[in-house]
Amino acid sequence: MYLVLPALVVALAVPLGAVLRCLVPGVYGLLTGGRGLALQKERVQ
Repeated sequence: MYLVLPALVVALAVPLGAVLRCLVPGVYGLLTGGRGLALQKERVQ
């Protein structure tokens, strides 16, 4: 049980972050301090 809960948190946080990044990038940027958004901007151009 010691390793299950942290693994579960990561398993939920990664997909949630991906969904937020796609659907509401402004909220994702606010929550992450803008990290990871530069790569997305380069892909759009």
